[in-house]
Amino acid sequence: MRLITIAAILFLLSGCAPAMMSSSSHATQQTQSKQGMANDLSGVWYFTDSTAKIKISVQDSRIVINAWDSSDGEKFVISDIYFDGKILRFTSLMPSTNWLVHNDCLIISDKEMQVSRSGASSQSSKLFKE
Repeated sequence: MRLITIAAILFLLSGCAPAMMSSSSHATQQTQSKQGMANDLSGVWYFTDSTAKIKISVQDSRIVINAWDSSDGEKFVISDIYFDGKILRFTSLMPSTNWLVHNDCLIISDKEMQVSRSGASSQSSKLFKE
């Protein structure tokens, strides 16, 4: 017990504790920045080369994506949503065709994303907010 107490005192006196608090504060700021960017992305987006539309929203600090074909209303099944503050990644499946596409969306601004696709469709495109 005494060894732990001495180690804790040395740790605090060495200046490591403030650095840890600063690091923790930085992590909190990054989380808040990511959350803010996710909120900025909320809305309906359209592709330049497709009739697909996606709606991005934030619920309980999580990004939710709903997508559909605007020509016939068929809904995509969306999975594997990932967001790191710069890239929004998700997988979309169109049930009627079984097309599975992996989408990597690089955020250009709160109104534009560059999309790279792989899977059933392997092309680059852009998404714009309505």
